[in-house]
Amino acid sequence: MERIGYGPGAARPADGGFRRAGKASAADPKYIKPIVQLAKIAGKQSQWEDELHAANRALALHPVDFPGAYFYHAEASYHLDRLEGAERGCRSAIESDPGSEIRKRVSCLA
Repeated sequence: MERIGYGPGAARPADGGFRRAGKASAADPKYIKPIVQLAKIAGKQSQWEDELHAANRALALHPVDFPGAYFYHAEASYHLDRLEGAERGCRSAIESDPGSEIRKRVSCLA
């Protein structure tokens, strides 16, 4: 796995956040914010299966108020060559939050 940081063997800055979000998610599995954070961090680390799993968990809990989860679902699906799921995720992200930053991010996937 590629190391992100300031030199060879440098710790990835997302590791601490990933651990904290994982603990928060384990403490309360229905608390959606850390699950969305897990998807975001997994995506930044190119861990597409983990990103897709976390996005699916978030969407199963609360499909309305977290349009970012749709983006993470779309991004992971795209990288896993599941293009139908990626398109569905992009459309859902735009529909759930039409005037937001999500629209810009989704256009990058297109």
